[in-house]
Amino acid sequence: MMKPVHLTTLAVAMLLSQGVLAAEGTGCAAFKWPVAKEQALFADNGIASAASGDALAALPDAAIQLTLVDAREVKFPVPPSGKAKDGPTKGAVLNIGSLAKKGTYQVTLSDEAWVDLIQGGEPVRSTDHSGATGCRGVRKIVRFDLIEGPLVVEISKASVAGLKLSIRPAE
Repeated sequence: MMKPVHLTTLAVAMLLSQGVLAAEGTGCAAFKWPVAKEQALFADNGIASAASGDALAALPDAAIQLTLVDAREVKFPVPPSGKAKDGPTKGAVLNIGSLAKKGTYQVTLSDEAWVDLIQGGEPVRSTDHSGATGCRGVRKIVRFDLIEGPLVVEISKASVAGLKLSIRPAE
């Protein structure tokens, strides 16, 4: 004899099986925005390297290979946001001396991590984000409305020793 199934349970099971409740999709097409430019930037053999605590005079046109360190060693100007992650994590702070013009920018990460941007000593709230697994070289994109001037990039809650990062105007 079959047990009765509640309609709500059945509906949730159907949505899960179709991926409707999944937070992220799989593959590059699952992103809200095209990722071909980021893939090209991340594949460039001449990618610049930076480490936690480094300062760049201005926002680079290229991607950056950012070396991360144990998060307990990072001096975050503002405590990272987002949910805490179990176990040891890695992080970095990258200072950018000047952002030339205000606008909506997107930060793209090659690996799973949390990104916060700081301007004027205050965190900038993200305006949108998109993430996907199974996309060669790209894991996450977060958009922010930024003003002219200095910018601090905080990477936290990462499990990798380094990741690729690009910051460019959103299209």
